[in-house]
Amino acid sequence: MIIKRCYYKILIGMIFWIPFVYKAHAQERIGLITELPCQFYFDSVMNRKVYLTVDRLPEVKGGQEKIYKEMQNRLRYPSDLGNMDSIIVAQFVVEVNGKVTGKKIIKDIEATNLGTQILSLIDNLKWYPGTCNGNAVPMQFQLPFRILIQ
Repeated sequence: MIIKRCYYKILIGMIFWIPFVYKAHAQERIGLITELPCQFYFDSVMNRKVYLTVDRLPEVKGGQEKIYKEMQNRLRYPSDLGNMDSIIVAQFVVEVNGKVTGKKIIKDIEATNLGTQILSLIDNLKWYPGTCNGNAVPMQFQLPFRILIQ
């Protein structure tokens, strides 16, 4: 069943993709270092750096509205579960070219395939990569989806 009916509501609790710059206005005035360096870990399988914190977070082309629209069009809810209020958390890496790799579900709703559907949805979205010091870098990203159906 496609979730388009009026009595189903889907709310998505997501991280707002606002660029987060580590600056303190008081420190700026007195000339101290105001930015923290980007943090990364070394992926030994792929032999590269993957960033955990960056100057500008990855963004979906089309913004959050694009994700809402895609969820309404693609997500299918199993009708036998009734009311639901839960969170699904997806983790993936947004590459320098905007492609998504290393997708996995960290927290899922048992007895449903909603996690798999969300991975498929994430794969179909186009992304702007995160940046560190003005350069595009691969970034590990966690995206929570709150599913509320009444």
